[in-house]
Amino acid sequence: MDTLFKETDKEYLIQYFKIPKKKFRNRRLLFAFIIGVILLALGIRQNSMLYLAVPVGVFIGYKIPYFEMRKMKSMQDVIKQLMFPSFVRHFVSLIDTQGNVYQTLIKTTDYIKEPIKAELEVLVSKLGVTDQQNREAFMEFAYFINSSEAVMIMSMIYEFDKEGIQKEGLKELEDILSELQENKVEEMLNMKTSSMGKYATPVILYTLAFVLLFTSITFFTYFKLYL
Repeated sequence: MDTLFKETDKEYLIQYFKIPKKKFRNRRLLFAFIIGVILLALGIRQNSMLYLAVPVGVFIGYKIPYFEMRKMKSMQDVIKQLMFPSFVRHFVSLIDTQGNVYQTLIKTTDYIKEPIKAELEVLVSKLGVTDQQNREAFMEFAYFINSSEAVMIMSMIYEFDKEGIQKEGLKELEDILSELQENKVEEMLNMKTSSMGKYATPVILYTLAFVLLFTSITFFTYFKLYL
């Protein structure tokens, strides 16, 4: 909740979605301006004190683009985590024919869709550089997926790349994949439900505050005019 109010992850989200800061700021100001003007115009037209709700409306409008980014990031995380078992399954099925991790990852890119495909291509390009720290490259891909399972599995694949592929390690990876596929859908559904509630709460609070303020102003105006 504190993160949502203070927007401590705003800079990270702007960089993640590659949104120009000026464009994001202008979008926030536009939302705030439109809502503020609508409330002010309604207050003047109805000869009421609705204009007192303008600050709350402007605040809500200013927050909307930020909450949109949070929602988009949450949805992308769910998609990536649901797609990750497919990536591992293709990697396991191709590794016998390709011979090593690097060639297997190259071939795996042919079967993976976005948004994982682009990041997988980045991983492959980093592995192709001789002075690149391979473990760091594998971990960056795992952090992109944003799950503990991804960190564990990419650590195992890194060990395959470093030490060579062993049957015992490959069997362990296949067992982890089977368990991951069984649990991932239910886990993602629970995560999505929790995420929706977490991000919806501030919006509900803002809206509730606005409704209460609007109701109070309406009653005050009514009593002032007719009593």
